[in-house]
Amino acid sequence: MNSTIRTSVSPVTAPVRLDEPAELGHPVRAEIDVAPEEPVFAGHYPGFPVFPGVCVLDLVHRTAVRAGPPGRSVRLNGVRSVKFGAAVYPGDHLTIELRWTEPTGREEPWSVSASVHRAELAVANMRLSYREE
Repeated sequence: MNSTIRTSVSPVTAPVRLDEPAELGHPVRAEIDVAPEEPVFAGHYPGFPVFPGVCVLDLVHRTAVRAGPPGRSVRLNGVRSVKFGAAVYPGDHLTIELRWTEPTGREEPWSVSASVHRAELAVANMRLSYREE
């Protein structure tokens, strides 16, 4: 891992460690350590902190933008689907694996399919769409 993503607009303070972006059509892998000190834990189920699902989505989006299609700048166009399978707790280590798919037509958006895991558990599967800026 040799790239780090941080953004000031994210509710998540954890940096995303990203493998060098792969060629189009090949998976991109990122890793995140969810520290117990994350500010989002403060009000999300006090006494039994759970990492909000929207924060998992944010981590996938941050990874996708950083590891976007080679030579292109993209912005989120939509969330096509999200399926959560397991909760994320303070101290968990997450792995994101995503794959970009090129548009089939001139007016079609780019597509990202992503899976998020902690240990052996599937945390989420997502499909997002992006437009070139």
